[in-house]
Amino acid sequence: MGLLGIAVHDYMELSTRREKFVPITVGLLALIIVSIWHFFFRVNADSFYDFSRDTITIILTVLAILAGFNITSIAILATANSPIIEHLRKILVKHTNKSWYRQLIVRFIWAVLVQIFLIIISIAYLVLSKSAPGYLISLFNIVLLLSISAATYALALTIQNLLLLYGVLAVDSKQFIGDHPAKPD
Repeated sequence: MGLLGIAVHDYMELSTRREKFVPITVGLLALIIVSIWHFFFRVNADSFYDFSRDTITIILTVLAILAGFNITSIAILATANSPIIEHLRKILVKHTNKSWYRQLIVRFIWAVLVQIFLIIISIAYLVLSKSAPGYLISLFNIVLLLSISAATYALALTIQNLLLLYGVLAVDSKQFIGDHPAKPD
């Protein structure tokens, strides 16, 4: 299994159902809201083209900022020598053999992977939509709606990661994560 497979596996193993469900639900709610808005306020093709390019550009900017934030968080966690980080390296996530430190890193890496994938999709959308024939406008409508939903999912992931980081670093970590000593390596 490659590194991407390990990252996906670790994220699936270390995240609870609720932690996986909430960002997906937020993304789907955004999809429903934007779909309803799009259905009721139909615009002509030229206006939609301008709207979609502007929207994708905003999404691209937000995703790039979020990815940068998450990469910075990973770098800080990876280089920190604080007692809190050392404690997190020694404490296991319940029902796993992985440390809380690893869970933090895995969650931020997952967010970065999602955001980079969406950045690639957004760039492809901008390039392809410029030269696409008019009859593909429905396909671009769908891609736009999914992009808005996916960007909202990525934003919800980042918020969830921040809340986890807050719980581990700012709240008493023993109260938040428990005290399940790691097995010696």
